[in-house]
Amino acid sequence: MQQQVRRPPPPKSLAIVILMVGVFALVLAGNVVRGWISTSDPARLGRQQLHAAVAALADEKPNRAARLATEAAAFLEQGTNTRATLQAYALQARALQAGGQTAEAAKALERALAFARKVGPDPQASETLAELFLTLQRYGVAADYAAEAAQGVRATGNQLAAAEILAAFAGRLAVAGASLEAVRLYANAIEIFMQINLSFQAAQLYERIGIVLAPFDSGGAYAAYIEAINRFYLMGEKQRAEAVIKRVQQLPKAFLETIIE
Repeated sequence: MQQQVRRPPPPKSLAIVILMVGVFALVLAGNVVRGWISTSDPARLGRQQLHAAVAALADEKPNRAARLATEAAAFLEQGTNTRATLQAYALQARALQAGGQTAEAAKALERALAFARKVGPDPQASETLAELFLTLQRYGVAADYAAEAAQGVRATGNQLAAAEILAAFAGRLAVAGASLEAVRLYANAIEIFMQINLSFQAAQLYERIGIVLAPFDSGGAYAAYIEAINRFYLMGEKQRAEAVIKRVQQLPKAFLETIIE
């Protein structure tokens, strides 16, 4: 009988090397597959670039943000997410403006507007443009697009959401010092709130109009405050009414004397 010769087991170091090579091959294959999936899904890649652009702008890296937003728009245009595409164009314009590239920012803004016209009436697109123009400190245009967004949402039957869009943008405009634009949107929101019987919300907005107007239009502020006071009393909101009365008392003494007379 022939005696079988046993091969010595491979050294442990060799087994470890073989294992590491196998793991590396699996990782490499996984990266290749993920890369192929990403490049075959422009919408996904576009969203990733858009998120990276937002982060770059937040980190005060406008040039990087502009480049990423441009790449995001190019990918997103191939898909169906019109709001994300417009957000990419809007972010590009904001980043360029923040980086001091005014001429390029203007071109990016035109691309954003052209894309918005291309997709047609779209409340989400209008809201995105309102955000953009608010950032660019073009408050009148921002208010127009906010009103357009609310009108589009209202057409779908969602009255409450439309009023909330108006009130939210009005508040941001008021903080930015765009008082007249803020009052206009507040008034539009009040109209909707009254139509859907949300009197408390309407009274709150009358009070906010008074607050916005008080520094430069005592008469307008007084009228808005009185409207708020009457509405709060009618609803049994005595404490809220009394709080507004205190605001009235903060108006210029000379103006109050003319009212008393």
